[in-house]
Amino acid sequence: MSPEQSRARSSAGCSTRERIRARLYFKYEWWKAVDYANRWVGDLNDVMSPSGYNPAYYHFNKLVNGHWEGNDCQNFLSQALRVGGWTKDYGIFTSDAAWWYRGGGRFDHTRTWSAVENFRRYSCRATARTSSTKVETR
Repeated sequence: MSPEQSRARSSAGCSTRERIRARLYFKYEWWKAVDYANRWVGDLNDVMSPSGYNPAYYHFNKLVNGHWEGNDCQNFLSQALRVGGWTKDYGIFTSDAAWWYRGGGRFDHTRTWSAVENFRRYSCRATARTSSTKVETR
């Protein structure tokens, strides 16, 4: 990578070119994402609690020695973004250019939905979604 290319990278690892290519596909309502997060955040070890986990989504945590160990952060973030208005980007589930969840099973989602590093690469192309003036205020 040339020095010019290095300087073009943002702190999130997105190049200027990637940010320019990004498009706004919808109206984002951030307060819906916040309300969703407040509704479903809960004690990791109390996933059966109504406030602990949304049963409509696959549970990526793992039960170890009677306690849940977290591997679900990106899934939770994706759920909130979806409720806020992020639209699906269809494509093969292993692609960093796709973001969707069909529900039901472990393989009914993209890697960008559930894995932080994959989502970081995806979001570099989608940053206009939340940086546009079309983001609604409450």
